[in-house]
Amino acid sequence: MKNTVILDLFGGLTSQIPGAINVDKIAAQGIRTDISISLPFHEKSVDAIIASGPRAVFLEEAARVLKTGGKVFINATERNGFRFGTRDGRFPSQQDLDRMGLSVIQRFGKLPERFSPLVFRLTNGIPIPSLAVRTTIFKKIR
Repeated sequence: MKNTVILDLFGGLTSQIPGAINVDKIAAQGIRTDISISLPFHEKSVDAIIASGPRAVFLEEAARVLKTGGKVFINATERNGFRFGTRDGRFPSQQDLDRMGLSVIQRFGKLPERFSPLVFRLTNGIPIPSLAVRTTIFKKIR
């Protein structure tokens, strides 16, 4: 039986994503690491990445570890400076997407139903209404 590797980046102390590996600077369960430096996974070894409320630059590292055909789901609000996982907070250029081997499936669109059970919070702990959360989806094409 094939093992599916799903990462929950910025999952906090524990992941809300069933079956995902929590990866965060403050992880009590999962892997405690600074995501913006590197992810402790081999190149093309991860099936899917979910980044909810990203708090650092991570898209290049996510693209490095993602398998061909895998997807990155970024759930963020308009005010989140890392809502696209990039250094300047902007949507990646086509040149950057090509370099990372990513294509755009959805750009800051409706939150997919699979993420509706998640509780999103501001850094001060105040809940964010799920209607305020938008999702960007990238697919690894090579």
